[in-house]
Amino acid sequence: MSAAARSLYGWSIYVFAIGTGLAVIPNTIFGVLGIPETDEVWVRVLGVVLIILALYYWDGAKHEARSLFVASILGRGFAATAFIVLWLTGGPWQLMIFAAGEIAGTVWTTMALRADAGT
Repeated sequence: MSAAARSLYGWSIYVFAIGTGLAVIPNTIFGVLGIPETDEVWVRVLGVVLIILALYYWDGAKHEARSLFVASILGRGFAATAFIVLWLTGGPWQLMIFAAGEIAGTVWTTMALRADAGT
């Protein structure tokens, strides 16, 4: 298994954990992050979408889908940028936690792809 595939496996577990938390126990997650509780269904909908995305990452890693590795770098870079912009325009500081996660995942997969290319 390539280093890039391992990075996407790891990322899929991270995304699955966040998605499951948001789908099942959103207010517990919010409490840990200092975000006010909500009764809105949309946070659970987002959790379901994240679980589905995690399944795509898992399968892409399993099948060494290099094009997905590259697309995930672009998508995570976009997400990090969007979270930072949202924070700068008045969003909660907790967005920076998610931005940091996206940046870390982006760097991890980028470095893994480079390492795989060097072998």
